[in-house]
Amino acid sequence: MYATFDYKKITTVAVITLLLAGSVYGTFGYKESRFGSVSLTDALGNWAGQQVLYLSYALKRGGSNLFASAFSSLDGTAETYSSRTARALPVLVYHSIGQEGEYSISEDQFAAQMEALYDAGWRTITLGQFEAFMNQGQPLPERSFLLTFDDGAKESYYPVDPVLSVLGYNAVSFILPKYSIGGGTHYYLSSGEIEAMLESGRWEIGSHGQDSHEFAALDETGVQGAKLANRIWLNEEGRIETKEEFGNRVRNDLETSKHNLKNEFNSEIDFFAFPFGEFGQLSHDFTEAVRNDIEDITRSIYKMAFYQTWEGEGFSFNYPRSDKAAFMIKRVEPKPSTTPEELVQKLENGLPKDLPYSDDISVDKGWFSTWGKANLSDDVLKMKAKENETGVAAVLDGSGDWQNYRIQMTIQSNSNSGFVVLVRYQDNQNFAGCNFGNGFIHAEDTVDGNRRVINGVRDPAILIPTDQTLTVEAIVNGRNIECRLLDYTVGTEFLDEALTDGGVGIKVWDETVGVADLDVLQVSVESL
Repeated sequence: MYATFDYKKITTVAVITLLLAGSVYGTFGYKESRFGSVSLTDALGNWAGQQVLYLSYALKRGGSNLFASAFSSLDGTAETYSSRTARALPVLVYHSIGQEGEYSISEDQFAAQMEALYDAGWRTITLGQFEAFMNQGQPLPERSFLLTFDDGAKESYYPVDPVLSVLGYNAVSFILPKYSIGGGTHYYLSSGEIEAMLESGRWEIGSHGQDSHEFAALDETGVQGAKLANRIWLNEEGRIETKEEFGNRVRNDLETSKHNLKNEFNSEIDFFAFPFGEFGQLSHDFTEAVRNDIEDITRSIYKMAFYQTWEGEGFSFNYPRSDKAAFMIKRVEPKPSTTPEELVQKLENGLPKDLPYSDDISVDKGWFSTWGKANLSDDVLKMKAKENETGVAAVLDGSGDWQNYRIQMTIQSNSNSGFVVLVRYQDNQNFAGCNFGNGFIHAEDTVDGNRRVINGVRDPAILIPTDQTLTVEAIVNGRNIECRLLDYTVGTEFLDEALTDGGVGIKVWDETVGVADLDVLQVSVESL
């Protein structure tokens, strides 16, 4: 069922032996306690298929740990190739491993991705290590990452555990107790299967909600949305639930799932993954209020909450902050089309970069678009607005913990449009910048989405030259920011105190759609 490795033929005899051995365990009582409500045929198929993968993958990796991998557990630790200490950590999330689809990748693709990460020096960590790094300053080696799976599906365990076993990796499964506690289903793991996961020493579990992993009507028209992240429509009463009802429902769901998992598996459940990655940011109504309510409730029950991010939503790694505890944790989900090499490169690009930093744009070092689409081509970061958009923005991944620095950019404007050199960029709602436009220069900051011009100068002589290279400069040091263009300098000592660190980027904009057009030729950043 799960055997797709090239080494299947090598293990044919072993498989037959394992199937015969499996028949010894195939009594009805054992099947019910270990595999739940699935048929005996499916239970044996899942088990035997997993044994094939243990053996075949161990052979593929060299065979020296064949029997250790197939019949015993590793402790989830492995030597690391990195002598450097991590400054930020990525979290990967997968759903099911099997047939390639919108939320699943093939078994071979997953194994190849993990093998590529291992060979590049990446090593998994536990939830406890992750939380201690983010909130207590516990040091970890660079290239450490947290590997997570959502939903507690059989296809996120049976094809995965053999890979973890051979590589010495460990992982986290966020479980839906509504479906898994007891006999499970054909799709979801049973209690017995989760017990086996935990006993291996390679797996930990967290909560994925009780009744919230589903959609519900959000208004009288029947518009559907994530149940946990929205106030839902009460059809019998002909109204949307109140803010108080919403809060009580969310709290009850999160507390119930934690209680049920803790009691069933005698395990502390301190970590939560939002169903569908939604926590109110896409809410049908009162987005900010709903988001704040959800976060406050979740924070009162769990140590950390995990959500998915998509390209353009910020840095790929999670950075610890000295001013507040880390709670909302972003995760990156590899796509079915992501090659092993691309996944390794994405994580390598996300590694925190050192200062001084220099980039001639000859290779991709991690520039990602936060608005529109920036493209790296012919040693140029090309930023051209689409026909229906007014601008483009790009940020350098791995620059998220930079603090005091000077950035110089060599650019060429192809449209006479204004542009912003971004500094202290934390996410799309929190950053500072030097806004250069025809007739003005502004020192600005944006906190929680609220933009503020702190200081500026207006002069009709300030013009953005077209079709010629230009070097611009931005300096941030403490709460000071300076913006320099041609012979003009604009500064302020009143940068918002929340923006103590953050990365660099650039945005080009124009009032007319499809016009903004700028090339970035060189970037250099030095520490102050």
